Amino acid sequence: WIPDDEVNECPICNATFGTAWMRKHHCRVCGRVICATCSDNQVQLPSYGSTLQRVCDKCFALQSHGQAAMLAEDLASNKQVEKVLKDELKQKSEQVHQYRQLLREMANSESVLPGVGDGAEESLEVPLATPAEGFGASA
Repeated sequence: WIPDDEVNECPICNATFGTAWMRKHHCRVCGRVICATCSDNQVQLPSYGSTLQRVCDKCFALQSHGQAAMLAEDLASNKQVEKVLKDELKQKSEQVHQYRQLLREMANSESVLPGVGDGAEESLEVPLATPAEGFGASA
């Protein structure tokens, strides 16, 4: 941060400070003292919270370039995420189609599960493995 009293002219355009209408301003990025014309830009800086801060033309260009690069990187990342999500959605849609087809086949076929849908479900006995016979038990 350069003190106001050490600067007599704008380092960018060389305008002389000293008149009432030629005020000194500090760039919030580099700390240089510049005139209003050369600090007519404002950007949001994380160290200053959410309010826009005055910056010189040079720092504005650097900030804008950096923000553009970050936006381009974010866009590329978002496109990757979008592709992955679309692929997963396609797989899930195919699975839904397969399950619907299976359910239709099961509903149309008495040979798969006799009595399904006629109230005979309670009479179906399915043998269950006991804990002693459990899965992976050796004989």
